[in-house]
Amino acid sequence: MSSRRRDMTGHRARSNAPLGAAPTHARAATSLRDNLARDERKSMQLCKQVQHAIEDALAGFDDEVLRSLMVIRVDPAPNSGRLMVTLCPMAHLDEVNLDAVMALVEGVKGDLRMEVGFQIHRKRIPELTFRLAEAWEMAP
Repeated sequence: MSSRRRDMTGHRARSNAPLGAAPTHARAATSLRDNLARDERKSMQLCKQVQHAIEDALAGFDDEVLRSLMVIRVDPAPNSGRLMVTLCPMAHLDEVNLDAVMALVEGVKGDLRMEVGFQIHRKRIPELTFRLAEAWEMAP
């Protein structure tokens, strides 16, 4: 018979360590907190890249309203597979028809996502959802 030990299921143990001993390789030693911090950092990095890509794309449109939009922030919603883009019109809010602005943005949503895909290098391009900033979010 083999000198290797068998685990409870009858399979050979992968190391010479006694059964039930904690794994010694580095990956198992990383804590859940470290993994969550890394994932959050990567999500924020993606959000910043998407923000720059959308700003560049909006500046390239012929429509004056689209060019006047400013990206306030991009957040994971609920994760990095779907991102919430918060926009703010540069003109005073009393002068802007917010429904018309959202209709314009929804009309070019596919173009914006395509531009994001060109500028970031990911296997899957995140889905984009848009909203206009509330008045309290724009106050200095």
